[in-house]
Amino acid sequence: MRLDVRLQRQIAELHFHDQRQSSRSIAQQVGCSHNTVSFLRRKILDSGRAWDELGKLDDDELTSAIGTRPAPGAQTKLRPDWPYIRSQLELRDASLQVLWMEFREREPNGIGYSMFTDEFRAFKESISVTMRVPRRAGEKLYCDFAGRRVPITDKETGEIRLAQVFVCTMGASSKMYAQGVWTQKEADWIDCHIKAFEFYGGVPTWTVPDNLKAAVIRRTGTHIEINAAYRECLRHYQTAAWPARPRKGNDKGSVEAGVRLLQSWVLFPWRTRTFFSLEEFNEALKERVDFLNNRPIKGLGSTRSARFDQIDAPALKPLPKTQYEISAWRYNVVVGPNYRVEHDRSFYMVPYALTGHRVDLRITEHVIEVVHKTKRVALHKRASVPGTDVLDRSFMPVGHRSVLEGEPKELMDWAADVGPGTTEVIKHHLCDRTDPTNGFRAAQKIRHLARMHGDSRIEGVCAYIGKHQMFALKHIEATIRSKADLSAKAVSGSGGHEQRKTPVTHENNRDPAYFGGGE
Repeated sequence: MRLDVRLQRQIAELHFHDQRQSSRSIAQQVGCSHNTVSFLRRKILDSGRAWDELGKLDDDELTSAIGTRPAPGAQTKLRPDWPYIRSQLELRDASLQVLWMEFREREPNGIGYSMFTDEFRAFKESISVTMRVPRRAGEKLYCDFAGRRVPITDKETGEIRLAQVFVCTMGASSKMYAQGVWTQKEADWIDCHIKAFEFYGGVPTWTVPDNLKAAVIRRTGTHIEINAAYRECLRHYQTAAWPARPRKGNDKGSVEAGVRLLQSWVLFPWRTRTFFSLEEFNEALKERVDFLNNRPIKGLGSTRSARFDQIDAPALKPLPKTQYEISAWRYNVVVGPNYRVEHDRSFYMVPYALTGHRVDLRITEHVIEVVHKTKRVALHKRASVPGTDVLDRSFMPVGHRSVLEGEPKELMDWAADVGPGTTEVIKHHLCDRTDPTNGFRAAQKIRHLARMHGDSRIEGVCAYIGKHQMFALKHIEATIRSKADLSAKAVSGSGGHEQRKTPVTHENNRDPAYFGGGE
């Protein structure tokens, strides 16, 4: 199958996520033909495997399991921007055949005329009919930021900082949740979702966000790229994103109404009120949102909270056992020749077989997870000090491991034979440093210096720098060059003063009697 394996995985996930939805609906989400989605869904069903099993497979195993591995040399044919084609057809004397010819001139590997007309017809049918879609219980949570920002004043400096207001509503009951945050960036956006799920006590089938960068990285006429960190958060809660179309307010009319209600009933009356912290604002906001949720809806005689308890709450999915830990992603990181990846100036070891390959990094506050072809290959505690080399000896080749495990013992045995000063310095580099790889190299260099200058010379240098706690290799080399240890030894040997020379006696010497001293 020529469809990219990432899209195949996304289609499979959406298929198992909500099997009531049509192939055309999934096709609109991932940006491909509904016939392709139908074909892939049949392949998935024929495989007889569940998502719990398929989701754990890497890319190659997934395509083999459902029988969609592409034939050698297969290429995906390019498709045009259908909204552009539709707009051009509205011009005088335009025809599909001429537009297809222009498309093929730009893209020689594009689809043929027959497929061009069929897919354009399907595209027209998908947008030509409009209807009011009923909102199912517990199905969708609509999310957006209010247009009005709230000034927060610093008590000490008087500086004013504007806070954003996140708003979301449940589709069927319109029960509202709101929270003040400093930015619309990824971390704040995800934190708002985590707290919203906990507020509702469950998780909807879909979340419907606006097209801000924290939710949607890129959107074209045929494809939607969801922010990876946001998608990972939603996956943890077993829900998925269904972004609203740009400039189509009706796609998220519920939250648009909620934003208007919040701005009119809460933010506008607070226009003269001063808040001195974000926490103070959120405490006041919670009270007002509770008031709106428990206020009777005009014409229904019921409240949003009551409708939620009756309609949405029973249909929500349960919260996972653990709260999601906010993470960031780095993609296509190349594994270095020393089978390590770098992040934030620290180095993390991965299996040596991945040297030269590209991996993805999932970064949280506490751990670094290394992922290759959707499979986790390494998990390390995040280094707190830049320059740290985080090791896992099970990832090393047998030869490297034997060297690392054998040579340090030889170095310690050699240092013990040389003397206590050398032992202290070698022990510091092998045992006490936070970067054992560089410490091992430093110990090797000290032994090399001993071969050049002699063990006794190195013992004197190590004893000297040990007194001053200057264990760095550069201090050892500088002491050897300057002979500072020898100078210190000479001074200490004389009791802190230069030794006086023995007086020389000869015939010209005069004794005290010569000067009239006498006895």
